[in-house]
Amino acid sequence: MQKAKNVKHLEVKDLQSIAEWGGPERGRPERIEAENNPNSVRTATKKAIEQVHSPEKSLRELLGLKQWGLTYASKTLRFIEPLEHGALDSWIRLSLTPILWDIKDGKNNSMIRGYSKFLAVCKEIQHTANKETNPRGIGPWWIADIGDALFEFARANNSLTEKSAYQ
Repeated sequence: MQKAKNVKHLEVKDLQSIAEWGGPERGRPERIEAENNPNSVRTATKKAIEQVHSPEKSLRELLGLKQWGLTYASKTLRFIEPLEHGALDSWIRLSLTPILWDIKDGKNNSMIRGYSKFLAVCKEIQHTANKETNPRGIGPWWIADIGDALFEFARANNSLTEKSAYQ
């Protein structure tokens, strides 16, 4: 998200765009606007952008926003700095349960530890993937690329698992 680099903060409408990209789950775009004032969004995103190279600190800033839990906070970081961050959503969490099993929603320290584990997995995959061409065709694989690939894999595999579990 070029705006993050140029302006050094995001607005409510930017978070609404991120929520739309991630699927406007249960009115999230409207709720982020209704429950956060514009100044708190600018302040939290400014601090997150300033600390974007420290995943724990930047994620903690975004988790301070109302209606912006781990999934959407990590999606925000993914757009701010895709080289270093990926989106951790429920599909990936379900798929990586053996590694990320202890993430407790609503508990910031737990979510931050879980996101750090997720990034470690992405970096491990990135190390191997960099020997192959990335989706953009040039340069290294971004952590966002790895996260997106994990999402597609998890969604395809978990949907099969869930379907068979309910039959």
